[in-house]
Formats: sequence, structure tokens, C-alpha cells
Amino acid sequence: MVFINYWKNIFNWNGLESREQYLLPTLLYGGLYGVIYIMTSQTASNELSAGNMFSVCIGLLIFIAQLSLSARRLQTISRSKNWLWLFIFPVIGNVLIFILCILPPKVKED
Repeated sequence: MVFINYWKNIFNWNGLESREQYLLPTLLYGGLYGVIYIMTSQTASNELSAGNMFSVCIGLLIFIAQLSLSARRLQTISRSKNWLWLFIFPVIGNVLIFILCILPPKVKED
């Protein structure tokens, strides 16, 4: 069910996501894209081929879905969606967003 919601809510930027709903698709689709990227880059080298185009299209879909999932998770942990600007920095930004998103939600003390 978690994976169905990942794709069903690809353009939904509002809402709440649990840690499990964030972590499972992030790890699965991140690993899957890594495998696809390695397989297509070894066979296609620097040419613009069908393998490279497939990799780019899948990567773009996963990126959009991950961006919206991260926005919903940030909202769950009471953080601003402006944190998504960290995605501009390829490795460091992704790691920081991942760390933020696996944190537990802030609990309001009475």
C-alpha cells in the first residue's frame, strides 16, 4: 500500500506521511534507479541512446515523486517546505533532506 500511495500522490504536495511511508519507497526506488543508471550507463556510454533516455525518464519520475513525498514528510515533522531547496546541492542536499525526513515529528509540550 505504501508503494501505491507513492505513485498515487506524485503531484500531491500537501498532506502527512509517516516515517515508514517515507523510508520504504525512498530506499527501494533510490536503489532501483541506481541499478537502472548503472546498467544503462555501461551499455550506452556518452551517446544519447534509448537506454539513456529510459534512465532519464525514470529518474525524472522518481525525482518528482520523491520531491512531493519529501514535502509531505517535512510538513509532518513541522518543517517548512523551503528545506526542499537543499535538493539543488546534489549529494549533500539529498543526505540532509533524508536525515530531516527520518526524524520523529516534533511533539508540542503543554
